[in-house]
Amino acid sequence: MQPSCDNSFVRSGRFRRRAAGGYTLTEMLVVIFILSIVVVAALPVAKRVMDDTRSTESARQLNAQAALAKTMAGRNNRPFGLWFEYEVPAGAPAGVKQCTQIYLAEVQPPYAGSTLNSRAKVVQNGMQYELGFFDTSGNADTTVEPVYLANLVDDGDEFLVRFDYRGVWFLFRRVGTQFVLQTSMASTLYPPGYNTPTSPAKPFQVLRMPRRVGKPLVLTGGTCVDVQYSGMGPSSAFQSPLTTANRLILLFAPDGSVDGMFLDNARVPVTGTIHFLIGQTDKINAPFGANADHPTGFNLFAEETSNLMDPNSFWVSIGRLNGSVTSTDNLPPPLDQATLSPTSVTVFPSEAAIPAGRQQTLNPTVAPAATLGVMLLHSRENATTREQRGGN
Repeated sequence: MQPSCDNSFVRSGRFRRRAAGGYTLTEMLVVIFILSIVVVAALPVAKRVMDDTRSTESARQLNAQAALAKTMAGRNNRPFGLWFEYEVPAGAPAGVKQCTQIYLAEVQPPYAGSTLNSRAKVVQNGMQYELGFFDTSGNADTTVEPVYLANLVDDGDEFLVRFDYRGVWFLFRRVGTQFVLQTSMASTLYPPGYNTPTSPAKPFQVLRMPRRVGKPLVLTGGTCVDVQYSGMGPSSAFQSPLTTANRLILLFAPDGSVDGMFLDNARVPVTGTIHFLIGQTDKINAPFGANADHPTGFNLFAEETSNLMDPNSFWVSIGRLNGSVTSTDNLPPPLDQATLSPTSVTVFPSEAAIPAGRQQTLNPTVAPAATLGVMLLHSRENATTREQRGGN
């Protein structure tokens, strides 16, 4: 005997949907609504995690590229390094630059003249000393060797020369058709011919400007080297000289130390650890550009517009003496949010004032350069300490 059943319930189809595990339209809409709320709530957290991951990966890429350059310098027994190609972000004001592509750079083998008889010394021309060429008999060569070197060195480029295959390298710059001595003579080391016109010319070697090698390393999408806050030492920025520069070249010596650095065609003395700030491309701004959404009125102090104030940024630091490469989280100094204004920014408000503590009130309107130096000093503290301890 079959159990009885309400035929109207069966005909409605509700019995069949339940038996098949289906859902009503109302139930599905409720589930979709709940999922939407969860996704919207999770988006800020997910974005922060993604930003942090991208900066971390770019810091790792730069670290690996520097290690490769040091290896190549030792293998080839001549300077090898990194070539940072700078770009102007779309819509950015003059002088604001970033770097998303990093090439390897090599110094070509020394040039020692077009023949075995080539000789050189410095000769005085008015108030300056220039590189002059001679043969083994002491006859001046004004047509052959100068033309060869001019084909190897571009106008405006600096290059190094040493004599008799030993001793120190002297810095020269090509100016038109002349090769002008640049090195200060405030020392006891002089090139042949300096103040001694009758001294014989010597065999010579020329080290030229580095050149790019291969295809570039492209940093992870959305990240870059922030030129505004990268620099040398605990508180210096490359900002001022880079307003017109298009590239920075950092060279390692065969022993792994930093050999030198160039901004475009000019050699820059390396006096301390070199710090590169890895941040987001959408936070590339002039530090003291106007920001109507922040109490100070400046981009520098707002995490939304400043890589220096973003804890997701990373420092990649390169030691001058041993070429050690370290990566460190960016730790921006805390600000007194209650008293921020265009003329008053207090850092480390919970600490004692300097010199016993680190609390200090800055006036970015009156002293922007000093303000930037203080912010860089505190943001690089952890990076400087880690580099000095050997880093990771």
